[in-house]
Amino acid sequence: NEKLGKVLAKSQLRLPPLAPLLETENLQGNFVVSGFYGGVVFKLISDEDAPYLVCHSSSRVIGYSGKLYKITANEAVLISSESDNDREHHQMYKKYF
Repeated sequence: NEKLGKVLAKSQLRLPPLAPLLETENLQGNFVVSGFYGGVVFKLISDEDAPYLVCHSSSRVIGYSGKLYKITANEAVLISSESDNDREHHQMYKKYF
């Protein structure tokens, strides 16, 4: 999310470490981004081939701001966006969270 990236860069917010997720059963966390009026929910998926992170970013003041990403060691791919199709996006969100 381009707006989220700008807010993170401006605030110099450090992203949370992922290693503690391995100590929990649900492998999930979230953080609020000041100035974004929202934040990010993330979940570590332990795939047999390679683990990956699924992240959902959203803002309460920007309509259709929800974006769902799959992040691997090599790339970040946008899986779904609210503006694409709200119902489909909601189903994708529920699949992970």
